[in-house]
Formats: sequence, C-alpha cells, structure tokens
Amino acid sequence: MYAQVQNALVFTKYSGYDPESTVNGNSNTGPGVDRNALGQTRTVSLGITIGF
Repeated sequence: MYAQVQNALVFTKYSGYDPESTVNGNSNTGPGVDRNALGQTRTVSLGITIGF
C-alpha cells in the first residue's frame, strides 16, 4: 500500500494563485507577471502493490 502527494502545501504571504508564476512569454529565467495564472496542480496518488 502506498500514498504520494505532490504540491500539497504552499507556505507564503503571496496573495496570488502561484508564487512561482512566470507568465513572461517563453522566458524561464525572466521575472514573471501574475496575470491570474492558475497555480501548479496538486496530485494525490494512492495504490496497492500485489505480488503473485
């Protein structure tokens, strides 16, 4: 049995959706502008491993 969570919590005083927002064309290194871009997705995975 296993469980995995990605991006479960974000601790910040930033009031927007995503503090790592980079809506600045195709630049990954330039400063971002938050134009109400949605934040990163939260992923929850649960499962059971069965062996024969």
